[in-house]
Amino acid sequence: MLAYITKRIAGTLPTLFIIVTMAFFMIRLAPGGPFDSERAVPPEIAENLERVYHLNDPLYVQYGYYLANILKGDFGPSFKYQDYTVSELIQQGFPVSLKLGLLAIILALLIGITLGATAALRQNGLVDYLVMTLAMIGVAIPNFVMAPILVLVFAVFLGWLPAGGWGDLKQMVLPVIALSLPQIATVARMTRASLIETLNAPYIRTAKAKGVPPRILLFRHASKATMLPIISWLGPATAAIITGSVVVEQIFGLPGIGRHFVNGALNRDYTLVMGVVVFYGVLIVVMNLLVDLLYAWLDPRIRY
Repeated sequence: MLAYITKRIAGTLPTLFIIVTMAFFMIRLAPGGPFDSERAVPPEIAENLERVYHLNDPLYVQYGYYLANILKGDFGPSFKYQDYTVSELIQQGFPVSLKLGLLAIILALLIGITLGATAALRQNGLVDYLVMTLAMIGVAIPNFVMAPILVLVFAVFLGWLPAGGWGDLKQMVLPVIALSLPQIATVARMTRASLIETLNAPYIRTAKAKGVPPRILLFRHASKATMLPIISWLGPATAAIITGSVVVEQIFGLPGIGRHFVNGALNRDYTLVMGVVVFYGVLIVVMNLLVDLLYAWLDPRIRY
């Protein structure tokens, strides 16, 4: 198992290097610069700013400086948020994004597994068709469409929940629901398909023939095999939650990392955009690694 873990960790290093390299050069392909603004800056001041931040150096030199700083854990200062480093901005926004993402994943697992199992146990029935129809709608409608609809219905028309902000429980409801709805649909479809396949497996039919009660059959014998695809889903789900949170945080005005990323991209704040991309890239790679290790622990056959 230790050799497997070492091999997986070593395999993540090239991925992180590619993420950093692509993000560094792609952000600089965008027109404009971090110090472009409507108010004209005197040439000597612009030259001093570019010299301080090494923006007047060749691109490969800037890349070398950035890699050296990244290896030391330094994302650099923000070009637009004065007196703040990128690390400080990430530390401020990450708790909000983390809470939003965790609540969305927990809600997706609870509701999605329940709906998927219900549909599988009533296969080809009315409940099954209804759950799968709702799941298809949930997959088809992205969260940047669903979020304004939720605000319009529950905040504007009904007045039950606030349209934005972050702090109390009511302000968390709409963002978490908007972020979790596509994942609920995905989990429901995966759970239904996996449970149907598991219930038709030979060892389940044997246990059923021996008179094992349905509840024990479901929770003790079928649950582990059913959960394997859900566990493998957690890695890509992290990426989906992160990319979705960028939009959701902007719509609901949440002070998370996603909002900093959007503002940084609009302002050509190179260091802020790079810092968020690298941070999210590391987070996704680590989550995929943990999911692979958990999957290998549950099913040792994949290690071979």
